[in-house]
Amino acid sequence: MAGLGRIWRRWGAIAVLVLLLSGLGAGRAIASVHEYPLDPPGAGRVMFRSLQPLRDREDRTWQVVLLTEGDGQQVTAVRLRLSAFPGTVVDRDRPLQVASGGQSWSLADDFALAATSPNVGEYDLMAALGTMDSRAPLTLTVPLVVGDRAIATTIPVPPFAVGEWFKMLDQATGQG
Repeated sequence: MAGLGRIWRRWGAIAVLVLLLSGLGAGRAIASVHEYPLDPPGAGRVMFRSLQPLRDREDRTWQVVLLTEGDGQQVTAVRLRLSAFPGTVVDRDRPLQVASGGQSWSLADDFALAATSPNVGEYDLMAALGTMDSRAPLTLTVPLVVGDRAIATTIPVPPFAVGEWFKMLDQATGQG
């Protein structure tokens, strides 16, 4: 009987080790992707939304949302919305800096006039995605205002999230 208990403990330890080494215990962010019709039924225009909760280098949580619009043939709009918790103020007078694979882009907050909340910034990402590597990680440097000081924070976007964005583009053009 004592030998049987030792065998179960040994197999249990091996099972835990296999789970840890396989990554099943890893804390990977999981996206939420949804499709929404934009026109009356049958018109064909849809919007896809990917939502990723990511943390910046100061350990603040951001909702990183990619919105794509398409008509089944082509993508007509790609917007990146960054939402922080209330109390964080996005500086809409300075651009978002995007870096990936040795390339960089500077994106103005084109949607500042429509934005009602100071903790949200929204940027046109269509041109940048056209030259971006779908397998490379991305770095977002978000301009912020704290009191009367202009600062910035960095949000690393992992390769799996960037890859998901490209899959959404394929879906918006009917290729996914």
